[in-house]
Amino acid sequence: MADRLLATLIRFFSAEWSGALLAVLVLSLAFGVVSGGDFLAPGNLMQIVISGADIGLIAAGMTIVILTAGIDLSVGSILVLVTSVMGYVAGYFGLDPVSAIFVGLATGILVGCFQGLLIAQVGMPAFIVTLAGLSLWRGLANFMTKAQTSPPLDDFFKFFGSWNPTAVFREPLPDVVSEEIKTWGFWERLGGWLNRHDAFSGLSGGQIFEVFWLTGFNGLQMAFFIHIGFFILIALMLNNMKIGRYMYAIGSNESGARQAGINTKQYLMMAYIICGLCCAMAGVVRLGLSSTATPLLGSQYELLAIAAVVIGGTSLFGGRGTIWGTFLGVLLLKVINNGFIQSGLAGTSNEGTFVQMMLTGVIIMIAVGMDIVRQNASIINVQRFLCGAAFACMTLVVLAPGFGTVMSAIALGESSAMKNYQLKAEEANAALADEIEAAKRVMEDARALYAPFEAVVKEARKDFNAANRRFKEQPGNASAQADLDQAREVLRAARADAAETEVAFETARLAFNRVNSKRWGIDQKQ
Repeated sequence: MADRLLATLIRFFSAEWSGALLAVLVLSLAFGVVSGGDFLAPGNLMQIVISGADIGLIAAGMTIVILTAGIDLSVGSILVLVTSVMGYVAGYFGLDPVSAIFVGLATGILVGCFQGLLIAQVGMPAFIVTLAGLSLWRGLANFMTKAQTSPPLDDFFKFFGSWNPTAVFREPLPDVVSEEIKTWGFWERLGGWLNRHDAFSGLSGGQIFEVFWLTGFNGLQMAFFIHIGFFILIALMLNNMKIGRYMYAIGSNESGARQAGINTKQYLMMAYIICGLCCAMAGVVRLGLSSTATPLLGSQYELLAIAAVVIGGTSLFGGRGTIWGTFLGVLLLKVINNGFIQSGLAGTSNEGTFVQMMLTGVIIMIAVGMDIVRQNASIINVQRFLCGAAFACMTLVVLAPGFGTVMSAIALGESSAMKNYQLKAEEANAALADEIEAAKRVMEDARALYAPFEAVVKEARKDFNAANRRFKEQPGNASAQADLDQAREVLRAARADAAETEVAFETARLAFNRVNSKRWGIDQKQ
């Protein structure tokens, strides 16, 4: 019995997807406990699958490409291009939804065909071609739509996203029953139905379905079925069709596959065409969930897709991996995201997002490490990996108790630094206020000295203007000319007398403005 159990465990952990499955189960149970069971509610579990539908479809296509020892960094941009094309032709040209969807699918296939042609037939590196595509297709989508979100699309698109096919089975509950059952959770309702609780007596099949609809099946959207159905189709193709076996062979040894008579160029090109089709299908699902197309969609999708593939156990060296491992990788990413929200660990700031990013990075590094160990299956590599993992765990265990203390010390240091900064700022403001007050007093004193002379200048200018008007009215009049000359001399003498005090006042005013501008600069910095 013990030997059989040990053999079963060995077979389990030798599978590429075992680590992803174990991580999904452990994290799901942990989040379920922390969230008080809310995480494990069927409605939430369905939402995890639905929220990962677009990433999952893209990751399915990425799996096929990576199995052939390739890479596609443009998957997020292809998604944006496809959704933009469908939104553009349906929202602005009025094309019917079915034709718009076919146009979108054709766009994804053409992009995959173009990139596959460059990679397989021309011989350009997949990394370079798809890296260029990452910028090219997103730029084309923004250029075509002028970076604008499309108008709301036809409700037909919801058939591929938010439409719930089980809604037809609903029947309204009697009022006396519905109020009682509304206080129950899903598992309580399931237990009550299995135990033939009185609340279910006399209810028809549709009414019983309505009981469970309120806490679970209302989230059973079409994206759920498309997500799982597409993975089933890809799994059938990889495991039961010639094309799948050939792609594994190309990823394991391309030259050997060519010598065995496999048209490697053709099947490499087909891998990128299928990846483009998967991205297009993901775009259809995304439009079905959001009902609008925006060129801002798909950011970081290529990284998430690669992460899901690697976490699922598919080797980056090609030739080894499973599509269901990728499915588990997508689930793991979404479990982490949803679990942080349901358990309240995400908080109200970005700290929860940062922790999710770090946790995802650690999981990816562990997955890659396990892949390297499997690729170079030797006792030494296994020992190194286990020693490294054990050392990392021991380090975390040792540092964990003091982590809170360190963070508290950092917080205290930041608080102390902020207080010192505020104190220095207050001191600088006080010194500056004294300087401004002193400059203001000097300016006011200079103004007081200049004021009498300024009044004399104004009066002399007034007399000069009056004499000048009389002279213009009586040109050639000797008396008017004499009055104008006399007024000019009086104005010149008044200006000369006021010159010294005027310069002193202007100097004091400029000094006050310079000092006052320092306070404005400090206010801007603060």
